[in-house]
Amino acid sequence: MELTQTSLFDYDYEPKKSVNLSITDDMTMKAIKTVLNLALSQNAFNEKMAQEIVDWLEDKEYYVLLERGYEVSYRTLAFANFTKAIQTLGTCQMVAIDSAKIRLTKLLNLPNNENAIINVLAHEVLHGILPLWENHGKEFKNAMEVLNKELDLDIVVRGLHGGTVKKPPYKYEVYCAHCHKFLGGYYRKGEVIKNKKRFHCNFCKGKLDIVQKY
Repeated sequence: MELTQTSLFDYDYEPKKSVNLSITDDMTMKAIKTVLNLALSQNAFNEKMAQEIVDWLEDKEYYVLLERGYEVSYRTLAFANFTKAIQTLGTCQMVAIDSAKIRLTKLLNLPNNENAIINVLAHEVLHGILPLWENHGKEFKNAMEVLNKELDLDIVVRGLHGGTVKKPPYKYEVYCAHCHKFLGGYYRKGEVIKNKKRFHCNFCKGKLDIVQKY
């Protein structure tokens, strides 16, 4: 699932291990959102809870779509880890015919962001139960609309509805050594960072200064 909304983000987020919160099969969507909201407010949203949400979503999504005649498979969907991805909110990686790994970016782990997290996970779970060849085609979009109506979700094909995404600061910042204007930021060590002598300031033609932030 691709990222479309960005801001600032602290990569030092680490879940607290002392807070005991869990999602159970008999919970309603409203109850899950309440627990997740509490977990996010206490930095307690962790991989265990993410797996519990994935399990809950797979169970509900599978039976809703099965009853409506969709071709679905009940696979083993394992929440692998939180990532530092900037351009991708979540992924579903098929590792075998009957299993897949789901990942979620840390950029979503913010207070009051439970709707965004649940909808991104629901999107990836949908990939996990549909046929292997189905990406964002007609079948995916139709199933998405069914789940949104039946499970009170807001799954979208790309981006995010009703949530916050925060982006980390640039790893490299480029300034003019002469006029000191900020010329741009980069997350990776691309051509400008590697070969700054080949480039110059667009305003005064001065040489470039590179500041590495972390």
